[in-house]
Amino acid sequence: MTNDEQVDVILTMMLRGEWHGGSSRKKLAAEWGIKERTVGDRAVIASGVAARVGKPIEQEVASKLAELEAIQTMAMEHCRPIHVKDSDGTSHVEYAPEPQFRDAIAAIKLQMDIRGVTTRRPKEEAKPIDDEWARMTALERIAKLDEAKAEELAKLEQQKQELQ
Repeated sequence: MTNDEQVDVILTMMLRGEWHGGSSRKKLAAEWGIKERTVGDRAVIASGVAARVGKPIEQEVASKLAELEAIQTMAMEHCRPIHVKDSDGTSHVEYAPEPQFRDAIAAIKLQMDIRGVTTRRPKEEAKPIDDEWARMTALERIAKLDEAKAEELAKLEQQKQELQ
């Protein structure tokens, strides 16, 4: 991998928020087979590029936030047509307010995420309540683990004897 490609990798990590200083340097140094100091030098170059690139990105974010505000306004001002019959039998259309709260709230949440006010957390997998392990007491779990340990040790002993 060339120096420029390494800088690109680091820059991409920085722009995605995946660059974590020392731990990232260690990881990439080991992966690329180079010194941490060299990765650090590449990171300095990448951070300079990120700073220059950052201004247009900030402008783009500001533009998208303005679009989201417009979407939020449209969602709140949404109207639906109602066909109304007059007393003389003719019909006409009137518009009744029908705010789209779900869309407005989604736009607000997205604005908050972009501004970094909220953080996205990975969803935890739901654990089944009727799980046998969950119903056990701590002592029952210890006993079950001891049984499993004994079984594994017996298997290892048997394999050892077969090899001899």
